[in-house]
Amino acid sequence: MLKNPSFYVTLGVSLSASQSEIRAAYRKLAKRFHPDANAGDPRSEARFKKIGEAYEVLGDSGKRRDYDRGYASRSRSGRSPSRKQHAERAFDSNVKIRLYLTIAAACKGGYRKVRFNRRTVCVVCEGLGEMQVDGTGCKTCQGSGSVSYEHTVRVNYPAGVCENEKLIIAGEGHIMSSNSRPGDLMVTVVYKPHQYLEARDGDLHYNCFIGLDHYIQGGRLKVPTVDGKTVLYLEPRISDGETIRLSKRGLPAHGGKPAGDLIITIRHCLPKKLSRKEMERIKELMRLPGFSPPVDAKGFFPRGVD
Repeated sequence: MLKNPSFYVTLGVSLSASQSEIRAAYRKLAKRFHPDANAGDPRSEARFKKIGEAYEVLGDSGKRRDYDRGYASRSRSGRSPSRKQHAERAFDSNVKIRLYLTIAAACKGGYRKVRFNRRTVCVVCEGLGEMQVDGTGCKTCQGSGSVSYEHTVRVNYPAGVCENEKLIIAGEGHIMSSNSRPGDLMVTVVYKPHQYLEARDGDLHYNCFIGLDHYIQGGRLKVPTVDGKTVLYLEPRISDGETIRLSKRGLPAHGGKPAGDLIITIRHCLPKKLSRKEMERIKELMRLPGFSPPVDAKGFFPRGVD
């Protein structure tokens, strides 16, 4: 007693249908619901997948016999593959694309819909590249055994996803043979350049340039963050190249890695050109204590003086 007649229902055939009747029903439905004939229709795309799954089992007498007994065999067909099928399996069935994200999007997590050309087995010649009746080349696939169509996939990415991290969506790659599983969609995350911040190993880096006034007096200074800005208080006479670390202000924790930090590197910004009037004022400052380096009578820096 057949426990699950859904494959027969999908193809619209009776339980006693012959293999030729099943093949004819599959070709008719596949042409009707093929993505090329129903561009942008997700229902037709889903129906096309179900039709292919049903025919993969019922179109093979051995798998059909096992299915009729109450379970679907996972073994492949025992018939020898054609030369065209051998050629198709030589191609990589996986699809590799890049997903470009802003640093803000990577921190928040979310999803993107991606489109790419997906190859699938030609339903007219069943992937042979030639017609079974007379052996002539298939006009639909131009003898390649497969056709392509624009495929849309929703790619979910977690909060804190790192640059160059790979996201794999199983079964959304090319369908190179009716007897093999579809390939996978392999997505590589790439960060879009940020105007101020640079991401490295979960941390965010910012070069903060300060003028002579902030160097001498210190004080408040605004710095950018991934979600806006924050205010720092600089100590007077902070050194060039000194870093300030804001804990957990980088990328969120992800994949066993802790949350990153925002690392701010101080850079001194000095004028490259000075007017004569500006030079005179600087010379006046240099005469004051603390503006000239400490030297001895010979004009050298004594040891231990800083």
